Amino acid sequence: MLRQIFAGAFVGLVGLPAAVMAQTACEPYTVQGGDTLRGIAQSAYGNGNFQIIFDANRTVIGNNPNNIEIGDELLLPCEDGTLPGAVVEVAEAPQPTAAALEASGQPIPQGYVPQIKFLTGGNYPPFTDESMPGRGMFTELVDTAMTRGGQGRDYGITFVNDWGSHLSALLPINAFDLGFPWFKPDCAKLDLLSPSMAQRCTDYIFSDPFYELVVTGYVLPDSPYANAATPDDLFGARVCRPDGYYTFDLEEAGLVEPNITLVQPVLPRECFEQMLAGTVDYIPMEVQVAESAISELNIRNQVLELSQFSRLVTAHVLSHKSNPYGRVYITLLNQGLAEMRQSGEWFGLVSTQLAAYARANQ
Repeated sequence: MLRQIFAGAFVGLVGLPAAVMAQTACEPYTVQGGDTLRGIAQSAYGNGNFQIIFDANRTVIGNNPNNIEIGDELLLPCEDGTLPGAVVEVAEAPQPTAAALEASGQPIPQGYVPQIKFLTGGNYPPFTDESMPGRGMFTELVDTAMTRGGQGRDYGITFVNDWGSHLSALLPINAFDLGFPWFKPDCAKLDLLSPSMAQRCTDYIFSDPFYELVVTGYVLPDSPYANAATPDDLFGARVCRPDGYYTFDLEEAGLVEPNITLVQPVLPRECFEQMLAGTVDYIPMEVQVAESAISELNIRNQVLELSQFSRLVTAHVLSHKSNPYGRVYITLLNQGLAEMRQSGEWFGLVSTQLAAYARANQ
């Protein structure tokens, strides 16, 4: 399963230290000198998981979580995930025109219109899990995008928990039309990617990003890699990435064997346990996943974040290039997703799901 798991220069240290201002959930906040997204989250929510602040302020922060500046006005979501004073207007999306669908480059089905078949897998909270509300955040995003942009088309979502079969067998033979959630490599760096990661670029088409996650790096404060500034400085490290996760971000940075030793336990928390035990040096991991493990182990003061290595990974719906209507279906999804983002429905859904997941794992 290809799981995946932010603030100027180093993650979000802005200017010189200044007088500390209270940072309170459910209120606007003006960035002060010395602020970081992690520090703001710690003050407002009692933890360092700043993904929810990043999600709520993308128009201010952009694509780099380190890019907060003195004077930036940030909205700090409430404890239930909503924005202070926000009113989400959910409107029916304008239906894609025939011209817009034809622009996808593939014919529009005529006569009998088959069900659109989506493929996902479980045991990947908060994104896809049949035991969660809406069967997970990403599943609910897809459901809603189809409601908004799908022209009333019939569709079904099937869970197959053998994630490895999705890209290797089920989607290539068109047993299913679309799969999610999958993370997209930088396809301009195709020559750096392993065959399984390169396959995503060569064999699949991607929707617009449904969700963007921050991946950052963790070491022990006394690690010989604590002052690493470039990926080359991590050469020789024992790097931990749970088994089945994507690896394209490591490959794009040259963090492949023999430059590093890749350690692949089953669970994210095992990476941190092994780092504390001295058998792992560096952990690149999604902020939400890492913060959950750090909180569970109660080791916040024992690990150091290398925010200079923070980057975004984007989660998508994809279709195999051999699917005769794949581009049409992706166009429908993109239409619905655009409407959700414009109306504020996207953030409302995401924040509610993440808040519920956080409460369930306290």
